[in-house]
Amino acid sequence: MIKTHARRKLGVRQAHRRSMLRSLATHLLHHEKITTTTARAKELKAYTDRLVSRLKSIEDPLRRTREVSRWLAPNGFEVDKKLLQIILPRYQARQGGVVRVIGLPPRLSDQAALSRVELVA
Repeated sequence: MIKTHARRKLGVRQAHRRSMLRSLATHLLHHEKITTTTARAKELKAYTDRLVSRLKSIEDPLRRTREVSRWLAPNGFEVDKKLLQIILPRYQARQGGVVRVIGLPPRLSDQAALSRVELVA
C-alpha cells in the first residue's frame, strides 16, 4: 500500500499555492527572516529545506543554477546568486533543518496565528 503525504492547501488553488511558496521562499532567502501565518510557515519550512538539501547534492554549477530558477520566483534581488554563493556554503556541512519556525502572538485584526520563519544561524 502506498501512503500519500498530503500538504496544506492554504485555501488557494494549486497554481496559486506553488507561486506563493516560490515567492515566500525567495523573500525568506533575501531577508533571511520573514513573518507569515503558521500554516504557510510550516509549508515554507518544508519547501526551503527540500530546496537546500537538493542543491547540496548537485555538483554541476550550471545544473544548480537551473534548479534554483525552477524553485524560486524571478526577481530583481539576485537571490539566486546569494543562495549559491553565501547561503549554500554556510549549510554545506549541516545535515538538515536550515529553517526555523518560531510562534508569535496572533494578529490583532483577525486573530490569525502568526510565525516567524528564519534561517538557522
